[in-house]
Amino acid sequence: MKYKNLLLLVTGLLFCFTAGAAPQDSYEYVKKGWSLLGKGEFEEVYRLTDECIEKFSQKADILASGLESFPSKGEEDNYAPMNNVATCYFIKGETLIKEGKTDEAKKVFETVIEKYPYAQSFDPRGWYWSIKEKAEMTLNKLETGRVEEAESEEDVVITRVTLYDKGDEFPVDYEKYGKFLNEGKKNYKFVIKNPIGLSDAVGEGIYPN
Repeated sequence: MKYKNLLLLVTGLLFCFTAGAAPQDSYEYVKKGWSLLGKGEFEEVYRLTDECIEKFSQKADILASGLESFPSKGEEDNYAPMNNVATCYFIKGETLIKEGKTDEAKKVFETVIEKYPYAQSFDPRGWYWSIKEKAEMTLNKLETGRVEEAESEEDVVITRVTLYDKGDEFPVDYEKYGKFLNEGKKNYKFVIKNPIGLSDAVGEGIYPN
């Protein structure tokens, strides 16, 4: 009887590590999605992002319907399902571009712009960026072959900087070089374990370079 119970326990653990590996939190989908995109595992990116969209889109849509502007600073966590669903759309669009599926990518970016205009994605370096803005820039680049910034009445002198080192990875899989602590909390931080490896990955002009 004792050995039978042990066998059941081991079988259960194996099941958890295989069939039960799906993320439970919407941000986990985002982290894994970026990581898989960086590794070129495109089919797994589609599976993961579609799963996140299906699982959390209903709550994301409710949150989006109550917004007429971006949430105040410090309230971003209250809109996590919306932000993470929108980010999964963006990751999916980027993946389609890498596979040369331009028309499909355009539809994905148009969808996220229409549904989640005030969604923001968290950058591990410590700030949020507008998904709509980046999606619009990507769409513009796909349609015209160049990115247009907002027009200014003043003449702007543009200095073109050539980077000596553009880095070995894009996007960077930060989990290979350190550890994320207290995710989703105000005391969130990233602890670097391999500064040399991270420096090579991110390239010139980005911390820790």
